[in-house]
Amino acid sequence: MGRVVQTLGSHALTGLATHAMCFGGLATFITVVAVLVSPGNRTPLACEFFVFSLTACVWGWKTLKRALSGSQELVKKINQENALSLNPVSLLGYPGPVFWAFDQSHRKLAVCNRATGEYRIEDFAFVLSWQCVWTIRESRPIPL
Repeated sequence: MGRVVQTLGSHALTGLATHAMCFGGLATFITVVAVLVSPGNRTPLACEFFVFSLTACVWGWKTLKRALSGSQELVKKINQENALSLNPVSLLGYPGPVFWAFDQSHRKLAVCNRATGEYRIEDFAFVLSWQCVWTIRESRPIPL
């Protein structure tokens, strides 16, 4: 249960950081433009809003940078332990805590969990064996 909580907490943190960085950056830009265009906007409240939005943007950026470095370190550890050449730059699922890394030369993929440090290595046949079964159902119109 603790691993699930770690993974969910890490997922929530990176999701919050992504939004904080985007909205903080946008708010910072809008504040700077508003202050430059109109001298009437040069108030202490505008300065506080600028500082708050810039802080949110920087916090989000640092959090995502730390998540990326943790993911890349986990991929490098997997490469050393298993003699693979997983690509630490192209991570499918980043910035989430669970991501996939691919090794094209050995035709392997690794399903990694950055929050717990766990991973599982599979062949490409693992992905190629997936199947999707479609079921067509006749729908009835909803009575109004």
